[in-house]
Amino acid sequence: VYTWSDQLLTSFSTTPTLSHTVLATDQIQTVWTWIAVIWEIVTYQTRVRIPDDAVVHSWLIHELLGTGYSLIQWSIDILVDTWVSCLPTACDSVVAVTGSNFFSINLGTISNVDTDGGNDQYITLTYTVLILDIPSVSASSQLPTTATLQWSDNPTGISQAVSVTVVEPSLSIDKLWPATNTNSAREVSYTLYLENDGT
Repeated sequence: VYTWSDQLLTSFSTTPTLSHTVLATDQIQTVWTWIAVIWEIVTYQTRVRIPDDAVVHSWLIHELLGTGYSLIQWSIDILVDTWVSCLPTACDSVVAVTGSNFFSINLGTISNVDTDGGNDQYITLTYTVLILDIPSVSASSQLPTTATLQWSDNPTGISQAVSVTVVEPSLSIDKLWPATNTNSAREVSYTLYLENDGT
């Protein structure tokens, strides 16, 4: 059931809204003794507007990841505006249920006790995914994600999709050493430079 107690709010929107956007793209690097790895990552943000003085039951946010993504699970962050609360578990303490290409967050019953009809209140979900190095992911590939919000009065939910275009790295490596000649039993140091020329 989706209820609101203040009848004066009928002039304001009483339906939750959803926005799903690409917040940032970046790279992360790891260097081991004999290997260097560069990963491409994408950070997404899903924002849900909570109507004033609303109580929304069975609130579920479902994020479907396209083929070619892997969720970095520790990166899921839930930010809740003042006036908004979740039951039975605090909004920012809910644990995501994850699968191979999705994750879901069941926020239970959402309450927004603000009644001024002015500033909107939001629940903001931010997460980061890793672009996989697999044959189906190549330069210019479009990798989508879809965010869906469902609640008791709208089990079908509302959805929004967004895609990013894959940019393949173009790597080059240079090896430098201090001299062309040396004697036996002497230590020689080499320097390796790895550069990504991709755009």
